[in-house]
Amino acid sequence: MSMKVSILISVLILAIAGMFGWQGMKQLDRVKSEHGKVVREAAALGISAGDEIGSGGGRKPLVRERKDRELAARNLAEEVIAFAKRMKEAEDNGEGPGEELEKETMAMMKRFLDLDAHQLKSLIGVLRESSEIDDEMRNGIVGFSIMMLANESPEAALTLYTETSDMLEMDGMDEHVVTSALSQWAEKDAFGALDWIRENGEKNPDLVTDEVKAGVIAGAARQDPTLALGLIDELDVDADHGAATGIAQSARTPEERTSLMKTLRVHEGQSGKEGHKLKRSILSSMGSQLASEGFERSSEWIENAEMSVEETTAIFSGISYHQTKEDTGKWISWASENVEEKGDLNNKVKYMMANWTRNDFEAAGTWLNDAEEGPAKETAMVSYAETVAPYEPESAAEWALILPEGKERTKLLKQVHREWKKKDEAAAAAFAAEQGIE
Repeated sequence: MSMKVSILISVLILAIAGMFGWQGMKQLDRVKSEHGKVVREAAALGISAGDEIGSGGGRKPLVRERKDRELAARNLAEEVIAFAKRMKEAEDNGEGPGEELEKETMAMMKRFLDLDAHQLKSLIGVLRESSEIDDEMRNGIVGFSIMMLANESPEAALTLYTETSDMLEMDGMDEHVVTSALSQWAEKDAFGALDWIRENGEKNPDLVTDEVKAGVIAGAARQDPTLALGLIDELDVDADHGAATGIAQSARTPEERTSLMKTLRVHEGQSGKEGHKLKRSILSSMGSQLASEGFERSSEWIENAEMSVEETTAIFSGISYHQTKEDTGKWISWASENVEEKGDLNNKVKYMMANWTRNDFEAAGTWLNDAEEGPAKETAMVSYAETVAPYEPESAAEWALILPEGKERTKLLKQVHREWKKKDEAAAAAFAAEQGIE
């Protein structure tokens, strides 16, 4: 029973995304993936995603007459329209979906997910003709239909898109629908997706953007990283337009990342300067992903990958406090031993430390007390003192005085003094006299 509930919960999220238009649809890819995972887990346990709640485990017929399927789709379209109107009224009145609407949503959208390509086409036809819903609502449901179809049949989804694209030219929905479908298609058949781009890019060059091309590259990377790297040149897309991120995210396991690293090194050797630039971009994107997975696991993989200092520097360039959180100190210590000592390292450490201090100054201070001496620690100390100075100038001064004599220390002492004057002029004056600050 819990597996069925999980399936329906994910369907509910999808329903709300579709019912409230394109803004809600932006999270659809992630939820769709989660829904697919739940369905696969259910199948492994002998549970069908199509099982009816309370039906004793009976399954819907697998084969339906075409006429009956089309009629069922049209009937569902009418129900969706009526339901969408009620949802819109609730939204306009400032009301939440409510328990009854949620139950109805789950039941309806469970049926919605059972539709095949032909049925979805019939449903979209009814929506196109309806004058009972506004364009935003219509676009949300149609876009949802196409993107759900893309998960199983991206070719059919893109065919539907080209037939309904006049409806979807709002708020970037058209680009997102095409990107999602092409990415799914490229994972199964990269050359088929390329053919679609060539044909439709000539007809509508504004649609086949670098972001759309990056989606194809990301899809291809999940199947063949070497092919994906070649597609960057084939599609004439800048790696910084999401292509590097897509390739990095295609490697989800340590084994896949190791394989990708080997591919990148070979490609760099064959492509020279451009290959070097591409590898750095991909490793930077990989760094963000690694930091999100935890320091111990990720640093172990990096060590086993036998990376050069240049490669670890590229990894670290993609790491930020947003991903490291409580592991921030560990990553800074790691960087002090594995990253080139250049301005980029100092800037990254300074930024991470400032964010960590603002969010948890006690943990940041504790780490500073125990950290090994070195350039990274000095940079972190400056950042910590600068961040706490407006609130605890006396504490900031203590950290500043630990720094070795030099311009950095003098500059920091003056900054602490300025902040101290705002809180306690007498104490600030005493501090200035003691340190010779004019």
